[in-house]
Amino acid sequence: MTTDKSKPSGAPKSPKISAPRQPSNTKADTPQTSPKGKTPSTPEVGEARQLDRVQGRVTELEAALQAEQQHVQDLQSKMAYLQAEFQNSVKALERRQSQFIEQANRELILRLLPVLDDVERARIMVPAIKENQLFTEGLSMVLEGFRAALESAGVKRIECEGQAFDPLRHEAVAREETTQYAPNTVIEELQKGYLLRGSLLRPSLVRIAVKPAAAVEKGATAATPNPQREGLGRDKPKTKDQKRSPS
Repeated sequence: MTTDKSKPSGAPKSPKISAPRQPSNTKADTPQTSPKGKTPSTPEVGEARQLDRVQGRVTELEAALQAEQQHVQDLQSKMAYLQAEFQNSVKALERRQSQFIEQANRELILRLLPVLDDVERARIMVPAIKENQLFTEGLSMVLEGFRAALESAGVKRIECEGQAFDPLRHEAVAREETTQYAPNTVIEELQKGYLLRGSLLRPSLVRIAVKPAAAVEKGATAATPNPQREGLGRDKPKTKDQKRSPS
């Protein structure tokens, strides 16, 4: 007979021993909201630091922007100053150039005026006869063209005859005693005078009127008192003897 070594069915089973369970904590890695007075959680600290960095960067950029704006203003002021100085230099250069041209024209016109005087004298001296008619007409045309060229350059003749003597425009080279004109009146123009754009180019050589010497002496004699004439017609003072003599 074989012996059944299997355990009887009614024998109690041995209990299984399992490893102890760890308590599950799903919020272990999640920071907790800190109550009042406690250290803030990690995300809030990161956001605050990032905000501080951004604000600091904004402050730096604003300061750099202000510095650049001030630099731009300084450059604009310097540019305006240089531009004004350049314009003043250009104006001064143009003024000097204009003065140089005017002085050169003045000297040239002064050299041409004697030629104009000669042409005018020649025109007057040519006899008005039939044989010289063509020559006279040609000379007159030359004279008119000469005068027109001078007028276009700003030359103007000084009118002086019959006017009062002006020492700024006239030069008296002769005097004539006359009663037909008031004293210091220009009675004859001996050489024409000219102006260049309002300034004196050449004075007029003139003859002026003066009072006659006889009239001047007569006026002086009339003005001088005569003591002998003043004594005529006046009674002499009587002496004491004349007063005592019986009538």
